[in-house]
Amino acid sequence: MAKKRKGVYARDIDKLNVIFAITALASLLSVGWMAYDDFARPWKQYQRRFRVVQGEVAQQQLQDAEGQVDQQALAQLTQQRDAAEQALQGNSDRIEQLDSELAALGKQMEMADQNFRFARSNYDALRWEFEETRQEHGEEGATGERAAMEAADAEIARTAARVEALTLEQQALEGERDQLRNDVTVASSEITTTNSEIDRLRDRLDTLRFDWVYYLRNAPMMDAFNPSVRINQAVLANIEMDLNFASAPRVDRCETCHLGARSSDYESYEQPYTSHPRLELFAADDSIHPSDDFGCTVCHLGKGHATSFESAVHTPDNESEAKRWHDELGWEHIELWEWPMRPGREIEASCLSCHASDAWISDAPKLEYGLGLIDKLGCNGCHQIDRWDDARKTGPSLMNVAVKTTPEWAFNWVTDPKSFRPETPMPTFFDLANTSDENWTRRNPMEIDAIVAYLWASSGGASEMPLDPAPSGVAARGEELVNNVGCLGCHTIGEFEQPEEPGIDDARFASPRQHGPNLSGLGSKVNADWLFTWIRNPSHYWDETVMPNLRLTSQEGADITAYLMAQTREGWDSPTIPQVDASVRDEVVLEYLRRQLPSEQAQTQVDAMDTEAKRVYLGEQLISRYGCFGCHLIPGFESAGRIGTSLSEWGSKAVAQLDFGLTGLPHERRAFLEQKLRSPRSYDVGRVRNSQDLLRMPNFQLQEHEIEAIAGAILGFTDDEIPDAAKPAATPDRIAIEAGRKIVEKYNCRGCHIVEDRGGAIRDVIADVKMAGDPGLSRPAALTFSPPNLRSEGARVQPAWLYGFFKEPSTVRPWLDVRMPTFAFDDAQLNALTQYFAAVDGVPYPFEETFTGSHSYPANLVAEGGQLAADQPGRLQCFSCHFQGAQQPRVAQAQWAPDLALAADRLRPDWINGWIKDPQSLQPGTNMPQFYSNLEPGRGYWPALNNNPETEISALVAYIMSIGK
Repeated sequence: MAKKRKGVYARDIDKLNVIFAITALASLLSVGWMAYDDFARPWKQYQRRFRVVQGEVAQQQLQDAEGQVDQQALAQLTQQRDAAEQALQGNSDRIEQLDSELAALGKQMEMADQNFRFARSNYDALRWEFEETRQEHGEEGATGERAAMEAADAEIARTAARVEALTLEQQALEGERDQLRNDVTVASSEITTTNSEIDRLRDRLDTLRFDWVYYLRNAPMMDAFNPSVRINQAVLANIEMDLNFASAPRVDRCETCHLGARSSDYESYEQPYTSHPRLELFAADDSIHPSDDFGCTVCHLGKGHATSFESAVHTPDNESEAKRWHDELGWEHIELWEWPMRPGREIEASCLSCHASDAWISDAPKLEYGLGLIDKLGCNGCHQIDRWDDARKTGPSLMNVAVKTTPEWAFNWVTDPKSFRPETPMPTFFDLANTSDENWTRRNPMEIDAIVAYLWASSGGASEMPLDPAPSGVAARGEELVNNVGCLGCHTIGEFEQPEEPGIDDARFASPRQHGPNLSGLGSKVNADWLFTWIRNPSHYWDETVMPNLRLTSQEGADITAYLMAQTREGWDSPTIPQVDASVRDEVVLEYLRRQLPSEQAQTQVDAMDTEAKRVYLGEQLISRYGCFGCHLIPGFESAGRIGTSLSEWGSKAVAQLDFGLTGLPHERRAFLEQKLRSPRSYDVGRVRNSQDLLRMPNFQLQEHEIEAIAGAILGFTDDEIPDAAKPAATPDRIAIEAGRKIVEKYNCRGCHIVEDRGGAIRDVIADVKMAGDPGLSRPAALTFSPPNLRSEGARVQPAWLYGFFKEPSTVRPWLDVRMPTFAFDDAQLNALTQYFAAVDGVPYPFEETFTGSHSYPANLVAEGGQLAADQPGRLQCFSCHFQGAQQPRVAQAQWAPDLALAADRLRPDWINGWIKDPQSLQPGTNMPQFYSNLEPGRGYWPALNNNPETEISALVAYIMSIGK
């Protein structure tokens, strides 16, 4: 080996070769590792596993399809086809001859058709020459051209006749051939139809096999071209993603792993292969919210671009799920991503992104419950929430509280509201986490005393709020009235018993019967004169009240007053105000004055004030601090603003802006919010703060399911900007429905009535009362004494009548004790309500056509309808159940029906027609019999109308619309 010359090379070549070899090997290994790592990505494994899942589903569907096929019938069809094929084989010579003749005939047809087209073209040219010559030389000068044109026309007729003759011959030959093949064709078609689903599923299974084509397409490196294992993404052009300094179309890749989301075939499988819940609403191509249009992260949040479990920022529902994810999937909480995926219990909050102004969100019951709680608890009194920006105050007016109750009762009420009424939405302000030490134990009663002092000092007296003296009444009659006239649609009496699993309509605060306060203990709270005046004319005391007027007589008012004043609360008959520490009062007054004045001037002013002045001054300051005016009208605070932070976009608030104090809670919006609702002032615990800086949110003593529902709703208040194109279209009907629902909700119409298939809380109350008075009465019969179900109300009544009824209620069902109240609706509300009912049922509004007189129908039709409805044997006997003016029905009271004399002004004729045909479809459970279950001619009741049901129904409508006219 030759010796290397020194000084020729700058590097040791042998060493470089080793380095290059190691580098090349490392590069090769890294490329191999990269290819493997890409090949083994979890989402690719999910897709490979999902292919197996698809095969399992298809195999099961194939077995089900094969099981549904009548094998005996299929065998018979196969025998028929085989026999037909044998017969066809015997006619093969004739079929071959027919095919040959048809082929030859086809050539003749082609030539005949060509001759026909040539003849028509020649005629068109000769006709043009004739017209031109006649134009220049007249009829005499165009004789030759006319003859040539007519000859060409004759040639058209001849060639057309030849084409027609050949066509008929061809049809005859094809008909003969098809007839020979018909039996085979029919049998084969029936077999194909029978086996179509089976064949489809077999083809489906073939495409799901792991064959060499699949492995080749998805092999490392080869999967760069056209793999079947690929990222699935939805690009939402109409829904953008905020990137701080720019916006871009939202891109979701969730279905890269959640491959079965759109189909119901995978409901029995676990994540990530399972079907999306409620496919009629979400994800499926034919749902209201298809994935291609709405994606996934619009509702679920998370990181839409991500393709791994952790980077998608999944959020567990509870600690056990978090531990399982950590152990099985390596999940860790990503704190710095502001939009973690919503856990399952919170997902409904996202509905507010598009449905923020909807009055009811029935497809999201937990969210609707949370919104209802926020409304009933009056959160908008302290916090700006756009949804309730123009809502009235939740609590009663305190402008004239001195004429209603006593300072002693008010002191004890403010101290602990739930000791008087456990289910009250009034929260507790005192003796909480940051006001329960020794100092505050002395200070709390003094602050309460000052608040009460201000309220009484500013309250109008009897001169400003005169009351009617309460006459003596009979409590027993009052109890009967309260139970029957409708009071219990909004109020309860007795301890509220919440179900173990409360729903939207029966939970604490959310029940329609919690719309007004529990009347238990009322006699310990108010005086008789105020109560008598209030129940007869609620707007006299508070012009914004939603308490309606039941048009009670003076004696009825007196009886109800006597009954309710007898409802007292033990321990509250003679409440007292304890002695407060005057020195503490002076200290606190000085504390507040120092915020406005120098210390010396503040002390001078304290020394100059008498006790009452100090109480009133301090009460005003405390009401301002605690925000009592957020729920109540209070003199001097009519224009005061909210004291709490805005919640309108709280769900978008940066976690870094939340002060978790020393609680040790995980830094998440929901954790912060739930603790705030559970113990609002716990964030002060362990902190050193002066009294003016302490948290002041009161404690509503919420239960855990209430906290979860409220937190879920608030987390839905975000700054997401969803384009109008992605939201429900603001059609006139939708606008009308939303406006009407808000009125229905505000005035608690569902406390008495079933509206849009929900509500009617008073129905069971009335049924219980009726059954207690008549033990032989069945519950269905007792329910007939309840307010009517308003299903199809818009289609049933004329808007003009409904408008007048809402304005001045009249008697439609004389047998009912419950009364339709008089609400102080203005014209806008009256129009909104009437349009709402029409829009719900999709009927014309306003209703312009007039059906108010017998002249609208033929007299003979009206007469025949009257004969058919007559109360005689063999007739329909409509008035055996229906009132006719003052004439009462003759059946039992539980079967009575509305006065038909009101129909012309009240009902829509089309609705009467549909009602007679099928009353159960319009109002399930009605007592109205279905006379016309069969509408075929001859199945009627009246020979004079040829026993034709349609004609008879038209006659009945004509007669009903003419009664009383």
